[in-house]
Amino acid sequence: AEDPTDRVGQLISAATNLIAFAKEETAAISARRAPISQARQEEKLRLANAFRFEMARIEKEPSLVLGAPRQDLTRLKDLCAQLKDAASAHRDALAAVKEISEGLVEALAQEAARQKGSAPSYGATGTFTAPNPGAVALDKRA
Repeated sequence: AEDPTDRVGQLISAATNLIAFAKEETAAISARRAPISQARQEEKLRLANAFRFEMARIEKEPSLVLGAPRQDLTRLKDLCAQLKDAASAHRDALAAVKEISEGLVEALAQEAARQKGSAPSYGATGTFTAPNPGAVALDKRA
C-alpha cells in the first residue's frame, strides 16, 4: 500500500471479497452443491492470509492507517464484523457437513459389520471356513 488511504481501501476490498467467498461456500453447502473450484479456493486462501497479515500489522502499528478517511475506517470496521458473522455461518455449515459425513461412515461400518456375520468357524474338513465378506447394500436407511 502506498499510503493509509490506499491500505484501508485494499483491506475494504479484501474483506468484501472474503465475505462473498464465505457466503458463496455456505450457500453451496446448504444447496448440497460442489464447493468452489480449486483456483477460487487458492485465491480465497491467499486473500485471507494477506488480510490477516495486514490486520495484525495494523494492530501492532496503528500508524499504518493514521490519516485514512474516517468513513473508510468505519466501513472497514463494519466489514470486519460482517466477515466475522459470515465466517461463523460458514463454520457452522462445515460442522454440519462433518457431522453428517461421520454419521454416514458410522452407518456404513455398522452395516458392513452386520452383513459380515459371525466369526469364522470350523468346516466339515476341520479347517476354518472363510467368512463371506458379501457386499454392503446401501439403501435409504443409511
